Amino acid sequence: MFRLSMVMTFLLTPVFPTRAADTAPDPAVHQIEVFYSVLIDAMKQGSQIGLQGRYRQLTPITLETFDLPAMARLSVGPSWQTLSEMDRKSITDAFERMTVANYAKNFASFAGEKFTVDPIAKMRNDDKIVETQLALQPIVLFLRTVSRAQRRRLGGTALNLR
Repeated sequence: MFRLSMVMTFLLTPVFPTRAADTAPDPAVHQIEVFYSVLIDAMKQGSQIGLQGRYRQLTPITLETFDLPAMARLSVGPSWQTLSEMDRKSITDAFERMTVANYAKNFASFAGEKFTVDPIAKMRNDDKIVETQLALQPIVLFLRTVSRAQRRRLGGTALNLR
């Protein structure tokens, strides 16, 4: 009887993947997960808060997560060096508004979408690549994070349509 109860206990005990107590999640992965959490929340509230509400909700997390000044500079290219500081600021501000507006418009409602983030970031020189899958569509996003002033920020996105 004792043996049967031990076998039953073993069979009925759920098995969950565990993380070592001293293993903290990768900060780059955590940062992406936080961004997606806010994005999904904005999508779920989409119709109630409207485009402007999603824009307001997504602005702080987008500015915190993405290295938008560097992305604006790279988008302009070599001519960035010839621009005045005022022109650089204008372009960066416009790039920031455009990025937030794109997220607010393109992620307007929630239909069960789920972002799955690979818990292991891949190193590429000083950058980290965080692989993400958007459920409901077979789209894989590779998000490159860069180290800037003691923290990681998104420095680019690439799609891999499978």
